[in-house]
Amino acid sequence: MVGVVSDDQDFLDSKDTMKMAVVLVTPLGNGDLALKFGYPTPHGGCQKMDTTFTEGAVPGQFSNPAMALSDIRVAFSDYQHFALLYLEMRKGGLRNQWLQLYGGRAAGRRPRHPRFGSGMSPLCLHQPFLHAEGGTAGSWCLWPRVPAPPCPSLPLFAPPAPSL
Repeated sequence: MVGVVSDDQDFLDSKDTMKMAVVLVTPLGNGDLALKFGYPTPHGGCQKMDTTFTEGAVPGQFSNPAMALSDIRVAFSDYQHFALLYLEMRKGGLRNQWLQLYGGRAAGRRPRHPRFGSGMSPLCLHQPFLHAEGGTAGSWCLWPRVPAPPCPSLPLFAPPAPSL
């Protein structure tokens, strides 16, 4: 992950002391995404969490009510070098927006999508993981629904229109 911006007050209060998480995303055959998170704890441990992002009505859109994420979208990406993700969270009666910028590309063999095989190029996103036992890397992949040129440029602080 290259950068994160949000209007979430909890994030703003703790962003200076946060460490990067590792996220492994696995596309499921039904269109959902299985996610495994690993968060470094202050005492050198690792907190793990598994969850599923449920595919929405619009291709490329997901949600996870358990995490209060009502809208997760790939706002802009070239599906090779970078992705800008838009996330909307609703908690305590407030609506918070997040933008997460990812960069990088998977090295070696191209991953295989369960429905599309290896004929489509994913964007593989790497997140450094700061852990007491040494650095490891996590990665996850975003798969385009159909081969398409990059999305048109969108304003950074407005919710993106469906584009996939």
